[in-house]
Amino acid sequence: MFAIVNVCIIVEMRVRTLALGVIRKNLAPFILIGIAAAGFNFFNFYSIKVAPNVGYVNAANAASIGAVTVIAAALFKDELTRQKLVGVIGILVGLLLLFL
Repeated sequence: MFAIVNVCIIVEMRVRTLALGVIRKNLAPFILIGIAAAGFNFFNFYSIKVAPNVGYVNAANAASIGAVTVIAAALFKDELTRQKLVGVIGILVGLLLLFL
């Protein structure tokens, strides 16, 4: 899987004509993103292994999209419309009801 991802990244860099200097200049954020992604995948697979009901893990994973929406609005000034906010609140309420 690692090789496939690297091939896709290299093709994307060639299509957009990005130099390796861009990666070298921003190496620390790329490493942190890689560590965070590896940690997420490890704990996601571990929780699937030990959870009494895999549906709980998948519901919590799907609910993380709500967190990404709020963080993107805060960090990248993405538009957080009323409709998106209602969706995020609905996800959180549904997840709360599921785990009660």
